Amino acid sequence: MKKLLLLSLMVFMGCAASVSTEQYVGEYEKQKSLDEIEITKVDNLKILDVKFNKELEEQYPELGNKRVAFGLNQELANVISYIGRFNLVEGDRDVQLSIINDLKANEAKIEKTKYTAYVTIYDFAVNLEENIKSGKVQTMNETIVGIQVKIINNENTQYVVGSGQGRASTIGQGFLKNPNMEWNQSSLSSASNKAMETAVVNVIKAIDRRGW
Repeated sequence: MKKLLLLSLMVFMGCAASVSTEQYVGEYEKQKSLDEIEITKVDNLKILDVKFNKELEEQYPELGNKRVAFGLNQELANVISYIGRFNLVEGDRDVQLSIINDLKANEAKIEKTKYTAYVTIYDFAVNLEENIKSGKVQTMNETIVGIQVKIINNENTQYVVGSGQGRASTIGQGFLKNPNMEWNQSSLSSASNKAMETAVVNVIKAIDRRGW
């Protein structure tokens, strides 16, 4: 009986286990700061609808949710507005027609849009890392999002891309029991925010390198 009790205490207090996956981040998607951009000119830019990787959408149907697409477009607009490199031009067809009619009525000048942009999710993963020690279970659910921003030069049809990877972690702890660690929408939002900032910085740098 004493041996059994001693063995139980050893398992309860001393044993530990862990499961994790090594992650790689490419140089082209490592996190960048918005402060890296120096504004030397301002051009007009129109944002199109988000484009999803079909294979990713089939594997993760939640990515096809309209709220996800709307959120990504809003994030792109927010980051671009904050940096100040572009003037945003209305992309909705019905709104465009309404504005054009108002501009004509006021005899205002309609400026050309030099650039068109849209967002693509090229990578999405949810990784689970688990550690067990002294009867306590700590589980980390990490959401990884890869975002690419593509900007097309409407004057020559050439385009550049900028990519970024964002990560967001949810940590749970349980005692002799795994905590409920279901994937949640807020993790996608947080990870995509980080990825978007890096992608926009990279795509603006690509434009400036070409002297457009």
